[in-house]
Amino acid sequence: MSSATSVDVPATKGAQDAEAAIRKVVELYYVGLRDADLTSLGAAFNDLAVVCGYMGAELFLKHVKTLYDFVLSEEPPSKKGDPFTCEVKSIEIAANTAIVTLAEHDYLGYDYTTYLHLIRDETGWSIVSKLFNGTPMK
Repeated sequence: MSSATSVDVPATKGAQDAEAAIRKVVELYYVGLRDADLTSLGAAFNDLAVVCGYMGAELFLKHVKTLYDFVLSEEPPSKKGDPFTCEVKSIEIAANTAIVTLAEHDYLGYDYTTYLHLIRDETGWSIVSKLFNGTPMK
């Protein structure tokens, strides 16, 4: 996973700690997709998370468990040898909430612009919403 991050928070120790924790969640998300690793995905997402967006012209408005089912139904990029990448374009933190913008390339034949919405609660940071637009590569 590569990174070209602009963080819109003051460079305080708390902000740096929050950014590092958020990046760990994003890494779990990436590894989960890359390897079809539901343990990693489950650690990244809140149990109540939703996944919404477009894959080409098809609209998805689903609970995160639907994403898990989809990931398991496909051969993951790491096994197919696909060069799936996930670049952090930005992280915006506002107290206990955050938005991460990702550029995902070559995930199962699509390029994605993805927005992850996160919250921090007593268990730490987790993704509560994934909003995406997927464009076919070919």
